[in-house]
This record gives sequence, structure tokens and C-alpha cells, in this order.
Amino acid sequence: GLVNGTTYFYKLRARDVTGNESGNSPEASGTPQDTTAPGTPAGLGVAVVTAGQRLTLSWTANTEGDLKDYGVYRATYAGAGATAPLRVTFVASPGTTHQDGGLANGATQYYRLTARDTTFNESGGSSEVSGTPQETTAPAAPAGLTVANAGSGQRLNLNWSANAETDLKDYGVYRATYAGAGATAPLRV
Repeated sequence: GLVNGTTYFYKLRARDVTGNESGNSPEASGTPQDTTAPGTPAGLGVAVVTAGQRLTLSWTANTEGDLKDYGVYRATYAGAGATAPLRVTFVASPGTTHQDGGLANGATQYYRLTARDTTFNESGGSSEVSGTPQETTAPAAPAGLTVANAGSGQRLNLNWSANAETDLKDYGVYRATYAGAGATAPLRV
């Protein structure tokens, strides 16, 4: 029932069977410390967030009563070790999820998880998991397309409103000689 981190001072006296008691021993002190790390977290999994550049991590909650938080560690290569090379964040207990953002789409990320208690003992790293963020949301269809005669023959000027997506790469221009040809038919210019 002692409080970790508090120093306690002790003296002893000896008694015989008739109740005679000695003087005090020299004083001694001790400070209890919790040096037992929590168990290694289990059930770490990773899922791709459809908006891209993000991955969601989730895991099974540890059961220790003095659990403080979980350390999330990320690397760009497999086998980086229990806590290397980059600690992304600590997730306060009882939380069991973290969304890791600002990642490069198509670049695989490797994760491990640790658990810390209230005296900052840290467990070993969990099994490694990996995920690759991918942008899966297509840009909005372009709007405001107009076609005007260029005036010099054999040419037309096309104009449209710019899309608002910040990751937009380019526009595909498709041409046909008949109406209703479809989005990608018959000729990409």
C-alpha cells in the first residue's frame, strides 16, 4: 500500500519473549518504484483512409490498471525495431486508434506499438504491421465546358472551370465526331 516515488524511513527494535525491547537500529530508507513495464500491445492493424495520405491504426486495449498511453512508432522500411526510428505520437489510454496523416500516397509505412504505465515504464514493441496510403477518391467532373470557333478554321477553343482539388494532375480531353460518345471514347486528344 505504499506510494511509488515516496521515500519511507525505517528503524528496528528487537524484543525478547519477556517483552524486553532493544534500542533503535540505525535508520534506513527506501523508495518504492514501479519497474514493471506493461504487456506488449496486441492486435495492431492498419487500414487505408480513402481520402489518401492517411492510414488508421487500431489495436486491442491493454488491461493494466496503471496504463498511461501507447507509443506509435513508424518507419519507411520493414524490420525497423521495437521503437525505431520515429515515434509518431503517444495515444492516451484508453484510446485504441490513431490516424496517421501527411503520408506520401503509394509509400509503404511500417508500424509498431508500445504501452507505457504511469511511471513511464515502456513495453517492448508489438508485431510490425504495414500499410500503403492510396488516394481512392476521384476528382469531381470538370464543369463549365464551352467550345468556340477559333476563327482561323480547322481549330476549336475549349474552356472550362478549374477543379478545386489540390492534388489535381491534369485534364483528359476526348473528341468524337458524334454525340453521346461517352467519357473516354472514341479518341483521347
